Amino acid sequence: MGKAMGGEGDGSGAAADAASALVKLRSALQGLAPKLCPSPAPIAHGTPGAALTAELLERLYKGEGARGRLDKLLKTGGSSASCQLCSGALQQPSWSLDWEVDVAKRRMSPSRCQLLCGACAGIRDLPALIKRLSFDQDAAASGSEVLRHFLAVNGHDAAEAHLLQDAVSVAHAMLVIQKELRLALARGPPLQELLGDSGDSNDSKGSLAGKRGRDESEVDGKVVSGTKNKKVKKKA
Repeated sequence: MGKAMGGEGDGSGAAADAASALVKLRSALQGLAPKLCPSPAPIAHGTPGAALTAELLERLYKGEGARGRLDKLLKTGGSSASCQLCSGALQQPSWSLDWEVDVAKRRMSPSRCQLLCGACAGIRDLPALIKRLSFDQDAAASGSEVLRHFLAVNGHDAAEAHLLQDAVSVAHAMLVIQKELRLALARGPPLQELLGDSGDSNDSKGSLAGKRGRDESEVDGKVVSGTKNKKVKKKA
């Protein structure tokens, strides 16, 4: 029968192979870039990080004021006035999401949301980074800035300049595998926990709704209720 990852028959074996490959690639990426690495998440890019993060969280945490919370935190610098990755000044601040991938359930959910400086956010955006390093008219100068920041944040020296290209290659391999899995988007932890903000009394209802959504619903591109086409999955 069909061998597509989403199909039956060999599908489970293909998924197991994909999961194994992702574990090895993730370990390799962690070794190459322990603190700052390109994100292999298969999400649509092309909009600034802050706008994209707000759009995704609004869809996943519908009715919980995600955009307003992000705007408020962005204006105040979040819990600190420095980048949460490199500890540098928050110049051109942007949000960046980490994702947890569940190959068996074919879904991905946000696990952490960080406020980053423009330099770190630019390295996290894999498609834009590849374009920037390969096709920009000022690729040489731009690449040097990216490389210096990448090496400094990850504690590498100039002799290890090749690690940036290696990290890009590994992250891209992960991106390709995850795209093939056609992962559905799902809620992660409660929104307040994800953003790391203290919230206020008016947000308690939203936090409870976020936790309930995480336990009961799965999202494929947009929030869906348990009565729509996609089957609801409940934790044991």
